[in-house]
This record gives sequence, C-alpha cells and structure tokens, in this order.
Amino acid sequence: MEFPAFHEEVCDALAKIGKPSLGEHIAEDRRSNLEYLGVRVPLRRKIAHAGFSFSDANDAEVLRVWNDLWMHSPNGDVMFCALDWCRSKAKQAVNPEYWHTIRNWIERVENWAHSDGLCSIYSLFLAVDEGGPWTDLDSWNRSDKEWYKRVSIVSLLRNSSKYPTYMPFEKAIPYLERCLEDRRFYLQKAVGWVLGEFRKDYPSEVDEFLKVNLKEISSPALTRALERASSEERRQWRQRKKELV
Repeated sequence: MEFPAFHEEVCDALAKIGKPSLGEHIAEDRRSNLEYLGVRVPLRRKIAHAGFSFSDANDAEVLRVWNDLWMHSPNGDVMFCALDWCRSKAKQAVNPEYWHTIRNWIERVENWAHSDGLCSIYSLFLAVDEGGPWTDLDSWNRSDKEWYKRVSIVSLLRNSSKYPTYMPFEKAIPYLERCLEDRRFYLQKAVGWVLGEFRKDYPSEVDEFLKVNLKEISSPALTRALERASSEERRQWRQRKKELV
C-alpha cells in the first residue's frame, strides 16, 4: 500500500461511527472475506462527503489515493468510500482519462454490494464513451469469472430509479445471451434484475427475449425479471417454461 497513513485515517473515521456486530453481519450476509466496521450507508456517505486530509488535492491525486486504498485495503467500508468519491465525481462530469484507473477496480470485486456500486460508476462511463469502456465490457462479458460477467450486464443499467435505461434493449441482448447458461447464483440474479429493469422501458422487446430464450433462462432469473408483472402473468410464464422441460 502506497498510502498507509491515509488508510489509517479513513479507518479511524469510520470506526468512530461503526458497530462491530453489524460489521460481522454484513460480511456474512454478503459472503465477503473482507473486514467491515459496521457503518450505515448514510453515515458513511456523510463522512466521505466531509472529506479527509487528502481531499483538497486535485482530482487526479485524490483518485490516486482512492485507487491505492481500493486495490489494497482489507476493509470493505474503506472500499465503499472510494466508490462514494468516484461516483460523486463521475455524476458531476465523466473524465474519460480516469477509465484506465477505475477499469482495474473490478479485480477486487468479491461481493454483490461492491459489484453493484462499481457498476453504478461504470455505467456513467459507458454512457459517454463508446471506446475503451465498451471494449472492456465485452471482454468481461466473455470471461469465465462470475463477478466480471455480472459487472458486464449490471453496468448496462443506470442503477438509479431516477433514470430510465439509456440504451436500446437490442444492444444489451448479446451480453445477456452469453450469461444465460451460466447458472452461478449471483450472475443469474443479475440476469433477472437487468431484464426486469429493461422491461420497464421495453416491455414487448424483453417479453420477446424471454419467449425466445425461455428454455435456457433459469427459474430464478425469470422470477426476478417478472417481479413487477401481475400474479396471473407470472403464472402464465412459469407454466410456459414448465411445458418446455
């Protein structure tokens, strides 16, 4: 670690508002091997927004610090602070030059919460840059690593109830198709979630995708994709799938 003093500073600030028993629960719930101080999200974001001793440096230098902490910290809450800072900056303005740094953050992902937090940042880069981010997304989508594949499809969403999906569903189809037969739990949950979100804006297109791929799509993914459908509609889809077995 290049900045151990800054790491200690962040840990100390979080420890003051943390609850060890909650930290143990979080690690167990997320099946994570990282340490957690048990910090509630609103309180953590308040600490991150207030800043640290290095926060007044220029953005490139601050990113350098957070990159070091993200890549080397054994503490999941410290990693969340890195995501908080990066997301805040990217929402203000995406700097394509920073992609070569944060693209590597995927290497540390080992739980759904960090995965989805990182996706909320990656999606902002995908929305404004048709180059490097999409090349990397395609590579991750073809990987045999569960979290890389999950990131490759969840990043297709805005990850916020304030925004609709920002691309035609047809652009997401090949990414989803390459994940259908991979039955790993967190990937299938993501397949269903992404389909459900796209179904808000492209109901007929998503239903056609479900119809064409009904035999291949897992039951958990189908259930998640149809969460907002009526009970009768869900029953009909389950019956159609059952008839294909």
